[in-house]
Amino acid sequence: MFKVVASRFYFFLSTKKSTWILAFIPTVIGIFFIPIVFNKYTLAFVHEEQREQTQLLTFFEDIDHDGGKEKFDILNYRGKFASCLFKKNETALVLQFNFYGDLPVQEGINTPIFNDINKDGVKELFVFTQKNDSIFLNGVDFVASKVILSGRFVTTIGKGTEARDFVLRPIINHDLDADGIDEMYFLINGGFALYPRKILAYNFLKDTFLTTINTGSQHYITPVVKDGALYLYSTTPASGNCPENFEYPYRDNLARLFVFDEQLKLLRKPLEFEGLGASIDGPIVMNDAYHFYIKNTIAGKEQSILLKLDAKGGVLHQSNFKSLSVIWKSVIVTLEGEKRYLINCIENDLYKTYEYVPEKMALLENELTSKVNNATLIQINLFENEVSFMAVSQQFNEESSLFLEDLKFQLDFNRPLYVRPWNVYFQTKSNELGTVIKVTDRRKLYTYLLCTNDYYPFRFLIFIVVYGLGVLLVFAFKHYREFRSLQKNKLQHEIASLQLKLVNSQLDPHFTFNALNTVASKILKGERMEAYDLMTNFSDMLRAGLFFADANDWNLQQELKFTDAFLNLMKSRFSKMFDFTINLDKNISLEQLMIPRLLIQNFAQNSLKHAFTGFKGKGRLEIAVVKLNEHHLIKITDNGIGRKKGKEKAKNSTENSGKGIELNKKQIALYNALYKTNISFKIEDVLVNGLVCGTEVVICIPDLKREI
Repeated sequence: MFKVVASRFYFFLSTKKSTWILAFIPTVIGIFFIPIVFNKYTLAFVHEEQREQTQLLTFFEDIDHDGGKEKFDILNYRGKFASCLFKKNETALVLQFNFYGDLPVQEGINTPIFNDINKDGVKELFVFTQKNDSIFLNGVDFVASKVILSGRFVTTIGKGTEARDFVLRPIINHDLDADGIDEMYFLINGGFALYPRKILAYNFLKDTFLTTINTGSQHYITPVVKDGALYLYSTTPASGNCPENFEYPYRDNLARLFVFDEQLKLLRKPLEFEGLGASIDGPIVMNDAYHFYIKNTIAGKEQSILLKLDAKGGVLHQSNFKSLSVIWKSVIVTLEGEKRYLINCIENDLYKTYEYVPEKMALLENELTSKVNNATLIQINLFENEVSFMAVSQQFNEESSLFLEDLKFQLDFNRPLYVRPWNVYFQTKSNELGTVIKVTDRRKLYTYLLCTNDYYPFRFLIFIVVYGLGVLLVFAFKHYREFRSLQKNKLQHEIASLQLKLVNSQLDPHFTFNALNTVASKILKGERMEAYDLMTNFSDMLRAGLFFADANDWNLQQELKFTDAFLNLMKSRFSKMFDFTINLDKNISLEQLMIPRLLIQNFAQNSLKHAFTGFKGKGRLEIAVVKLNEHHLIKITDNGIGRKKGKEKAKNSTENSGKGIELNKKQIALYNALYKTNISFKIEDVLVNGLVCGTEVVICIPDLKREI
């Protein structure tokens, strides 16, 4: 089966159509080495800075709407008071603005507010500080370079207890009284279920506060602006921590869903859900409908509900829903003009990302969720009129990513970042190299460079060019293979022709008749066993000669067997006028070492022909095979008359002297060219005390192992 598939595959490779398909291979390789051409964006790490622990807040905001974000560091100056350090650009003097009170050291409890309250085109900064059990609001005007609000009392916390923990979050800037100046809405959640837990709005011009009732429940606020009116959805969990002696209108023994108007008045009675530990998450907003997820336990039975409300909190639809631990973040992405909703949740103690389909009120896992890979998406504003997201993995030591153009492009930060929605601030600033992005987390400030590829619009043209080069490369490779194949066939044909000449020179009619006469003579003399051995040797030689055209080489064992048969025939024919031995190194694998056919035999025959002609005494021929490093040496040594006398006798001979050696030279040259090897030989006299006592042929064969 494999051979059939392989043969079909090789047949396909030989067709012209395969060129266009195979060209994709070098094209993909080329794209791999020049990915920047096909990537619209690149994100490169520049450097990192260690933030001082006193710098509790480092954030960026484009206060003057010039497209670049300014950097602000808020810190407790030498433990005396809170300060803001600010500089307009990299070369300007650092300005310091001091505030009344200190910054709380609890992580993520305090986020600044920016609001252009004097309408001069530059946002003012408002920061909350704390002193003992009181919270204060401070403001800076950067145009006038002065503090415009210092220590404005907001509220006390803890209600007479020693507890000082709280969480403070900006909600929205909204012009409540249509005077052209936005009020600043924010929430305060006192720690340990203590006072206060409410929503406030500050009017800078009137220096007044609006406030909701104190509910005793921890608020999670989502602002919704509908037809110019502001609605605040507040979800509270049933934590059951509210002290008994606190007289709150709504205690935290139930999970509640509040809807406040812009005056911070309740629009309707809150929706309540029983069960200790009950929680409400949401909303996911779509088509003027607001979807909330409720999880609670009643009489030991857990239930999960999905509510769909209108803008003022009226219930439109309610249904049972998939049980999750919590839904704690939702984002909206636009893909191909269609809004898609992604939610982060916890399911079976694992962070998960689902796509929520509001029409079906169902959760899906699909290609969109697999792209996010269970990361938390934080929406950031990198470019005007473009939604970007930072994907933060909740798993320890996993990398964060940057998604541009509504998840169309993903760029990795190549390092884990401790980033949460309340502690990440981005600065974006363009220069001649690209967009500088600064990301700050708890302890470090990272600088990256985001570049847009100028060649990206031409990527399809570049792909066509690269593909065209791939086609030319494949075509050239195929043409080279065909050329090499023709060369190989030509060499094989020439080798086969030489081998036939060599075997014909050994098995010519004269040699054949002499061999048969020798066998017949042995039979007449009654030497039947010797005759049988000679006939066997002769038949082996004939059988090998018949198949010489089938291959260019054979292994060393076959060559030595043929040579042994030939020498035995010659020894019997010439009445044992010489002896021969074949000595082999034990470490040599005769079956694996490949050599040209008749290479040894022809040199041995040449020795018999020239070394022992006119030689007085008994001839001796020795064939030895030894291994030297990565080469094999084959030595053919005789004790004959030597090369000089051999040449003189050959001149007077009628035979074509040296014909076999010349054929061997051509055979070796062709064999080396065909198999990219380097077989060589040399012929030297054997000298003893300066006298010529024979001839030695040394054949050097690299360790070329091939299948037979």
